[in-house]
Amino acid sequence: MSSKVKYFLFDLDGSLLDSLANLYTSYQAFLEYYGHTATQEEFKRLNGLSLTEAIEYLKKNYRLSPSTEELLTQYRSIIKENYQNSKPFKDSTKTLVLLNKLGIRMLLVSSSLENEGVEIIEKFGWTDYFERLVWGDHVEHSKPAADIYLLALNSIKERKESIIVIEDSCNGVRSAKAAGLKVLALERDFGGEELVAAGAFKSFKSLTAIVEYSNLA
Repeated sequence: MSSKVKYFLFDLDGSLLDSLANLYTSYQAFLEYYGHTATQEEFKRLNGLSLTEAIEYLKKNYRLSPSTEELLTQYRSIIKENYQNSKPFKDSTKTLVLLNKLGIRMLLVSSSLENEGVEIIEKFGWTDYFERLVWGDHVEHSKPAADIYLLALNSIKERKESIIVIEDSCNGVRSAKAAGLKVLALERDFGGEELVAAGAFKSFKSLTAIVEYSNLA
């Protein structure tokens, strides 16, 4: 890939942060409270959605009687307990440091809620690496809709061809692709074939492999 890359747009959960297991635990605990069983298949379907969209889906699918706001409050409290235990992938900070040294500009584009997400970014000392943080509660429709990436693009004056998006979920890939962006996907919960079928240009096992492929290191 050409070294004309100017921007990297990073997803957070599953891309920089090894949080999917903790998020699954939260989803599982929430459903168990209402007497339902969690499944990996459904969790993958929800991966990339904003919390509000995920709750609206669960409320409808399981006919949950509390209001959406009540369910959101409950789910947030469960997530807060589990989410903060999440750790970065082993090459996350190294990748951010390297890209910063190379003059690559970076944005974070995550479906997570701003309050929870900012705590994580500050906790691991990542704040200064990103020139902008775009969260799921900044848009009406989060991933797989294009809204969140279109919002991120508002602050970028470079051509789309100079931008690389890093995503790990099919919903995230679809969102970036719908915004006209090139996606290099990470094989975490989804396999390479699934990610490419969703619109990723190519899939990789690690962030390090993506940087090497991009001819930036």
